[in-house]
Amino acid sequence: MTAGCILVVDDDASLGRALQRMVRSMDIACELSPSGDDMLARLPGLRPTMVLLDIHMPDKSGIESLQEMRSRGFDVPTVMMTGVEREGTRETCLSAGAIEVLAKPIDARTISQLFDRLSGQSSE
Repeated sequence: MTAGCILVVDDDASLGRALQRMVRSMDIACELSPSGDDMLARLPGLRPTMVLLDIHMPDKSGIESLQEMRSRGFDVPTVMMTGVEREGTRETCLSAGAIEVLAKPIDARTISQLFDRLSGQSSE
């Protein structure tokens, strides 16, 4: 198994599990989190290589969660995911500290390339 871990944060459990299966099929460890608050509670112990964070979630948006993560000193590379692209969303996410913004559905090759780059491995 590849060293490192991806934390998937999505309030839609079925989409989260689908992403988890896809990531694990690439021999990358993957954990799920149903909300931004859960992600923030788990970050200190988990220390993922990368976070895949849904933008549109109830209670606390992905952007708010990313801003709070940064304010708490967690500099984990974060990729924002959205099923609904709105004008200005990409710029807002990048200015909040995201490294990329991807439209759902996300393909395995994209995740693999990002993970390999972040973990210092060569991508095929």
